[in-house]
This record gives sequence, structure tokens and C-alpha cells, in this order.
Amino acid sequence: MYAYLLLACAPLLVALVVAVLWRFTAMRSIRRFDRRTIVTTVLAGAIPVAVMTLTRLSFWLPSFLPPFDRHWSAWLPLVLGMLAVALLSIPPRAARTPATADLSRRTVLSVVPVTWVITLLVLAVVIVAITLAAGAASEPDEFGHHTRYTIRIGSAAEMSSEIYGWYYSVPALLALGALLLLTAIVWMLIPRRPWDDDRAADAAVRRLRAANIGRTTAGAMLVHLSFVLQSLYGTSQMSGMAASGDLGQVTVGTSFAALGPALLWASEIALAAGLSLWMIVALTAVPAGVRRPAPAFA
Repeated sequence: MYAYLLLACAPLLVALVVAVLWRFTAMRSIRRFDRRTIVTTVLAGAIPVAVMTLTRLSFWLPSFLPPFDRHWSAWLPLVLGMLAVALLSIPPRAARTPATADLSRRTVLSVVPVTWVITLLVLAVVIVAITLAAGAASEPDEFGHHTRYTIRIGSAAEMSSEIYGWYYSVPALLALGALLLLTAIVWMLIPRRPWDDDRAADAAVRRLRAANIGRTTAGAMLVHLSFVLQSLYGTSQMSGMAASGDLGQVTVGTSFAALGPALLWASEIALAAGLSLWMIVALTAVPAGVRRPAPAFA
């Protein structure tokens, strides 16, 4: 039992180590936030990590906690991502506003790193492609929900298992679209606020906030992808015995059974990466190093 608990905690521990090392090495010189932004940033990173940790360890938790079933676990990380992005959308307290207006042009790309835009688009394409493939392979169960994957053996026998079909994936795709839309809206709002007196410091804070929003959204998408891959791994392990006239009893399985180990490892890596990004967001509120503007890649 303790071995399984250790395996369940492994992605959490890896994520924590990576987040701490990245925050206090590559991001030592980021700009410090004001008190209100510190609180919202910590909550934006900590709440999703805490909730997903509970779902990960739900088997060992007291029975009074609600069950974490497949139906809503698919979109839970995406909803947590929306909550976190909403928290990060709260602007810092304005410093003293200059008496003269700043007419310089401010665009989304002036504060949002292009790498995060590309990252979110790539993750979205991967998630949608895997989701469509799994949905196309699903069949209706006894309730009419597309949650069943069936292997037919000859003309009379068949065996089936649960798969991440349309019944689970359609609500998750809607949540994914809402998360990406919210992210785009908040990104567009960041440069609209008037500049503070210290323009260099203000620009650094805006870039860090925009990067944190990218990390939050990417983290939610990675944790969701981890669930999808874990579900497909479970389906890939389906196997059974069938009678053959010439060969006797033969073992049959899914057409993608060979991908099982890769799906499992990819799921754990995606989970650790997603949790790590959320942890990094929370840790950006922790002061470290000297107080100076963040680099452009933050």
C-alpha cells in the first residue's frame, strides 16, 4: 500500500522540486508584487495544486470526502485554471499616476511572451486531436452515453471497456474553449491599464503577470491532458480470451495496447509538468534576489 502511495505522490514531489529550483535559479531577479497581487498570485497557484492533490490521493483520504469520478474529473483542471486566471486578472494597486498621458502604443504582444501563446496553441491542438480520436472510437453504453470501447471477436463474441468518449470529452472541450477565451481576454486587458510612474517597473510586473497567466493556463491543460492519457492507458490494458477453431484459446486486446506504457509515462510527465507550472506561479509571489525588472522571457 505504501508503495502505491509513494507512486501516487511521485509527480507531486517531482513538480515541487522542479518548481523550487526553477523559481530560485532561473527566476531569481523577477519584480516583486504589491500585497494584493501577492495574495491573488499565491491563491491562483495554490488552490489548483491543493485540489488536484486531493483528487490524486483520494483513495487514501477519509471516506467522507466526495468521490472523484471520471465524468467531472475530465474538466476539473480546466475549471480550476479558469478560477486561477480570474484571480490573476485582478490588477495591482495603482501607483501614483503621471499628470501627463502616455500616448505610446501598448499591444498584447508588448507584455505577453509569444512563447506562451505558441505553447497554449500547441497544447490545444494535441488535446483536441487526442480527444477526437478517443471520441470517434467510443460507442454508446446501455444508457446511450458514448463511454464504451468494444472489441469484436469474430461474429458472435465481443468485449468492452470504458473509454474517454464523447460523454466525457464534449464538456471538457467546452471548458477548454472557455479557458482559452478567458486567457485571451485577460491578456488583452493587461496592457490597457495606464502606466504607473515607474514605467520600467510597471512593464516588468505586467510581463510577469502575463507569463503567470500563461503558466496557469498551460498547467490546467497539461493536468487535463494527463487525465485523458491516463484514461486511454486504462482502456489500452483491456484484454480477454477467445476461442479459435485452429489455435484454441487466444488472447486478444486493444489495437493500441502497445502504446500503454507510453501513455502511462506521458500521463505522469504531463501531471508533474502541470503541477510544477502552478507551483511556479505561487512561488513568484515569494521575494527572492534583488528588486529589479523581470527579464523578457519570465
